[in-house]
Amino acid sequence: MKIIDVSVSVANSLPVWEGDPPVVLERVLSMDEGADYNLSRLSCGVHTGTHVDAPLHFVPGATSVDRLPLKMLIGPAYVLYLPRVKKVTREILATAGIPPRTRRLLLRTRNSTFWRQKTATFRRDYVGLDDDAAQWVVARRLQLIGVDYLSVAAPDALVPAHQT
Repeated sequence: MKIIDVSVSVANSLPVWEGDPPVVLERVLSMDEGADYNLSRLSCGVHTGTHVDAPLHFVPGATSVDRLPLKMLIGPAYVLYLPRVKKVTREILATAGIPPRTRRLLLRTRNSTFWRQKTATFRRDYVGLDDDAAQWVVARRLQLIGVDYLSVAAPDALVPAHQT
C-alpha cells in the first residue's frame, strides 16, 4: 500500500477558523545564537490545519479524538475530485461513482488551492457538506470523510452536518 501524507505544514501563516487562536510557531533557543540546541514553541487551537473532528466536537459525551481507533484514520481511501462544486450534496455523492466498499472518502475541492496562498485569512467561501450529504455518508457507513479545508460542514450547515 502506498502511503500519502495529506497534512498541511504548520506555519504562522496557516489560516484558522474565525475566533480560534492563531498559529504561533517561534524559535525560542537557537544554536546559531549560541544555544546548545534549537528549541521551538508552538501555540494553536486543536482545530488547526490538518486535524480530526472527533464526535465530541459537536456531540456532548461522545468519543474524543484520543479514543478513536487509529485504524479508522489510516488505510485505503477513495479520493473524489470535485473542482467545481460550491457545496457537497447528497446528489453529488450518490452519482459520483464511489466504489461501494469505500470506507474512507477524501474530497478534493477548490479548497485545496487556498493552502497555496500562504495567508492566515480564513476563507468563508470554502466547500463543505450539507446535512443531506452528511446523512448519505452515515447511511453508507463510511468510517472517515476528509475534506481539504477547516470544516467538513458547509458554512450554512455547520451544526447539523457535524452532528450527523
